[in-house]
Amino acid sequence: MSAWVTNVMSVIVLVILTSLNFLNKRLKKMQNHASPVTPPEPDYDASLVTPPEPPAFDESLLLEPSATDAGSASFKIEFEIVEDSTKRGRNKLVDSRGYTYNVKRLRGGNTDWQCTVRPKVQLNVT
Repeated sequence: MSAWVTNVMSVIVLVILTSLNFLNKRLKKMQNHASPVTPPEPDYDASLVTPPEPPAFDESLLLEPSATDAGSASFKIEFEIVEDSTKRGRNKLVDSRGYTYNVKRLRGGNTDWQCTVRPKVQLNVT
């Protein structure tokens, strides 16, 4: 072998040994840092921190009221005519629930009112 080839091979061996030495040192550092750390024990009673069990749920509360229950709560609806209250200066009927009614038709002494929220319902007031 020539001297040149011998020098190149010795440089390659030197680089490999240096790399292995460097990697060995890195591995030792990583092993030192990777040691498992146990968390400190809590200085309180964990049973005092856990929430208590929720109370039992009564499913009977979810039942819908029957038709007889709905009719038992009756109240009187009152109406009031407010004159010249529309944009066109016409009368408006207001009930105690807050619904308003416009004049739909006048026939003799009767007035047909139309709800402004649900216009299909008619209310005849004399």
